[in-house]
Amino acid sequence: MKFPEVVSVNSKNFIRMKSGDVLRGVFRGEPYLYRRHWLGHSGAECTGDQCEHCKKGNKSTFRFRMIFICRSESGNLEAKIFENGWDLFNSLKALNNDYPLEKHTVKITRQGSTAHDTTYSALPEKYGEVTDQMELEFQKLPVPDLKLTQIEEIAPVDKFPEDNIPF
Repeated sequence: MKFPEVVSVNSKNFIRMKSGDVLRGVFRGEPYLYRRHWLGHSGAECTGDQCEHCKKGNKSTFRFRMIFICRSESGNLEAKIFENGWDLFNSLKALNNDYPLEKHTVKITRQGSTAHDTTYSALPEKYGEVTDQMELEFQKLPVPDLKLTQIEEIAPVDKFPEDNIPF
């Protein structure tokens, strides 16, 4: 898979969901895996063996990022960064066995408003197969870079491997 250009990354490139939000779209490319330290209302990516946060006893958590193609509020297609944790990563990995994520639209739902009560679910969309026309539209989109810093991957990942777009 080839994308035509890479855009610079800033907060507008990330998907932000509130409790009750539903997002429909298609995942693209390889997941980027990393670990993150939570520091109050902010965070820092773990830098590995010499990480100052690890040395202070602040444990890191598993995170992943993937490109998610969805519709903007104005109705245009856009490639955004979807970031989440271990539970949703495993759900998506299992879902990918029956509905390849690059070839099928999914519905992501968020429930909860704090770090301790928030859950995400991912379900395949009925009749959500990606068509050749959709694929052509996807390839025209600029794609943000998933790697904001150079973080070594923590584990190998299986490859995820008129307007008719249904989301």
